[in-house]
Amino acid sequence: MHDIDWNALKYILKVAETRSTASAAKALGVNPTTVMRKITAFEQRSGLRLFRRKQTGYETTLECDTLVDQIRRMEDRASIIQGEILGLENVVRGTLTVSTTDSVMTAVLGPCFAAFTERNPTIALTVSVSTDRVNLNRKDADIALRGGVTAPQNTAKALSGLSFCVYLDRGIQADWQGSALRDLPWIAPGGGLKRSTVHDWMKAHVPPSRVRITADTFQTARTLAESGIGAAVLPCCLGDTAPRLSRFGDPIQEIQSTLWIMVAADLEEAPRARLFVDHMENAIGEYRDLMEGKCPADRPSDAS
Repeated sequence: MHDIDWNALKYILKVAETRSTASAAKALGVNPTTVMRKITAFEQRSGLRLFRRKQTGYETTLECDTLVDQIRRMEDRASIIQGEILGLENVVRGTLTVSTTDSVMTAVLGPCFAAFTERNPTIALTVSVSTDRVNLNRKDADIALRGGVTAPQNTAKALSGLSFCVYLDRGIQADWQGSALRDLPWIAPGGGLKRSTVHDWMKAHVPPSRVRITADTFQTARTLAESGIGAAVLPCCLGDTAPRLSRFGDPIQEIQSTLWIMVAADLEEAPRARLFVDHMENAIGEYRDLMEGKCPADRPSDAS
C-alpha cells in the first residue's frame, strides 16, 4: 500500500456516516465531486473497495467498516492528545449510538439523555429503540442499555434493579378484585418479548385461553392495558407512571431483573464513552426507586 492520504480519511468517515456524498460534502464544506475524487483516489492507491452504491445510498463494505473503526480510534486518540496539549481535557467530541428498549426510554431515559447533551454539546447522541438483541461487536450500536437477569457481557455495569408488576386499568380493576391471576383476561408478550422472563412467567401462570391479545413491546402492552383489554405484566417504571393503570398485587419476585449498560470493546477507553457511562451511573439514581418498584402510584382513578 502506498503512502496514505490522511486528508481522505475524513471524507471516507463522513460518507460512511451519512451514506451520501452530497450530505458528506455539505458537512465538510466542499462539493460532492471533491468527496468522490478523494475516495476514488484512496481506493485506487490502497486497492480497497470501500463503498457499494445502492438506491438507498452508499453502503459500506467490510473493508470500509474496519477502516472506519480505525479512523474513529484515531479521532479519539487525537482528541486526548489535543486536550493534553491545549489544556482542554474536558472538551470531548464525537458521536455515540445508544441502543435501548421502549420501556426504559419512555419512563426514564429521556431526561437522562437530555442532561447529557446539555452538559456535553460536542458529543452527538443517536438513540435506537428496539427489543431485538443488540450485538456491539457487529457495531449494531456503540452503547447498549438492556435489562437482564445476568450481565450480558463481562464488562457490563449494573445501573439499577428492574421490577415488574401486573397492571390493570383502574376502570375494570374492581370487576376482578379477588380473582386469581389465571382467571384475568391477559395481554401477552409477543415478538422479541417472547425471549423475556415475562413471557416465561406467563407461560407458567396464565392459560393460553385467557390471552386476549399479544404485544411486541411493553409500551404497546401498556397502551392496550389502559384501554381496558386486560392485565399486563409491565416494568414498574412504565406501569406506575401510567395514570389509568393500577397494580394488581405486589412486584413479581421471579422476574426481577437489572438494567445494564454495555460499551463496544473498541470504545471502552474512548473519552466520550466513559463520559456517557459515568453520567448514566449518576443520572439513573434519581429514578432507581421507580425502576425498582419502590414508589407505587397512589392516584385517584381518572378512568371515564
